[in-house]
Amino acid sequence: MPIVELRGPWSKLPLSDSHALNRELKECVAEIAELEISPGQVSCQFITPYIQDEREITVIVWGLFKRPKRTEAVRRRLAERVRDQVAKHFPDHFIEVFVNPFDPKQGFAATHHPH
Repeated sequence: MPIVELRGPWSKLPLSDSHALNRELKECVAEIAELEISPGQVSCQFITPYIQDEREITVIVWGLFKRPKRTEAVRRRLAERVRDQVAKHFPDHFIEVFVNPFDPKQGFAATHHPH
C-alpha cells in the first residue's frame, strides 16, 4: 500500500480542503492502471514541518512495492500526477515529488487492513 507523505503548510488549508486533497490524491494515484490499486489502498499523511519555507511543499510516495508494471515511466507519471493535484490547491508553491519504490523482500509485515 503506497503512502503519500506531504510536508507543507497544511495549517493554512481549511479542513474541508484537506479532506478534499486527501480524497483527490488517493483517486489520482489509483487511476494509474499499472499500479493495480484502489483508492482505499493509498494512505495520505499530512505533515507540518517545524521549519520549512512557507511556499514549498515536498511530497514523498513510499511503500510502493516494486513490480514489473511499475516502470520508471509509470513512477514518473505518478510523480507528475501527484504534483499536479497538489498544485491545484497550492498554485503559487514550489512542489517537489519523490517516488521511492520498495522491495518487500527487504522487510515488510502488516495486519489485515480494516477497509
